[in-house]
Amino acid sequence: MIRSSLFIRHKIEKKDYLLPFGQAIVERRHPIEINDTVAFLWDILAEDKTIDELTDLAAKHYDMKSDEEISSLHADIKVCLDRLVKDGAVIDDNASGRGEKAENSDGVSFATEAHGKDRSCSNILIKAKDLEVYELPDSYHLEFPVFEEYKSADYKKSDIEKDYDLEKIAKAPREEFLASRWFYGLKGLSLKRIFVHSVSILYQGELWLFAAPAGTGKSTHAEKWLADGETKIINGDLNMLGLEADKVYAYGTPWCGTSGIYDLNKYPVGGIVFLARAGYEHIEEMTEEEKILALVSRTVSPIWNKEMLESILDTAGKIVDNTIMCRLYCTKNDSAYVTMKEYVDCQKKVNEKN
Repeated sequence: MIRSSLFIRHKIEKKDYLLPFGQAIVERRHPIEINDTVAFLWDILAEDKTIDELTDLAAKHYDMKSDEEISSLHADIKVCLDRLVKDGAVIDDNASGRGEKAENSDGVSFATEAHGKDRSCSNILIKAKDLEVYELPDSYHLEFPVFEEYKSADYKKSDIEKDYDLEKIAKAPREEFLASRWFYGLKGLSLKRIFVHSVSILYQGELWLFAAPAGTGKSTHAEKWLADGETKIINGDLNMLGLEADKVYAYGTPWCGTSGIYDLNKYPVGGIVFLARAGYEHIEEMTEEEKILALVSRTVSPIWNKEMLESILDTAGKIVDNTIMCRLYCTKNDSAYVTMKEYVDCQKKVNEKN
């Protein structure tokens, strides 16, 4: 047993989590909340250990000496490890013949002959049906298996200082345009900005973002705000957020999914609303921990390695500290808009008083 190299242990508020990145994101691995015992085991599993070895170390740590205590501890550790293996956070070399290389997808041998090109000095970070990412000493190499013409691109790490002409990018051929989002996402991370999968509206001078998984009804809800003739949609799918002097802003980009709606201007952010379907409308306040987890789960910036994930977590934490967030449980009826508008108007009045 050994821990996966595609998770990090990270504390959110007062709770420990194992958070995935890289290929683990492609495999749809999720954050795992862990207790003190699991955190203890995670630290030990930096090296390969058997269940018996883990039990002996844990028994010494918790000063357990009786056979009954140790037997119970062994059973608990097995249950814990079974869960972590199932969730992809721990590698069991004896489970279904899968070793760490197959699970982690980060060994050199897995990357050396992609598309017939020798990359013996590269490290594969992502291998999905529509994107493969290889890291070389001074660059990232991206391949796009589903594209017909724009099959690959290279991003020099020194290009992090490069300025982008977004108006020009918006007019680029479709495949080049879509690929360039990843490069601009890397630029965003260097500026402590993150892409959030969301629809944004401009309401009384501030941007409000509605974030949710695809198909939840973000666009449907946002369109109901247009009835007043003054509110407008700023971006129909993707918003880049960052901070200036403890104020959250959205920085306009041309990537907007299939909506075709975008605005390249910068706007102050009023708040972020996480949508969830329900049988009736109600708004739920969120804990700081829930806000960070929800925001990171809707982030679509590159999370190809540990450093990128840590950068996103840092930015997400600062955004959480400096803007309003809530969860709206809603239907697709007009009543959802009415409920949300009442909440937004109330928050704006509170802010004006302060």
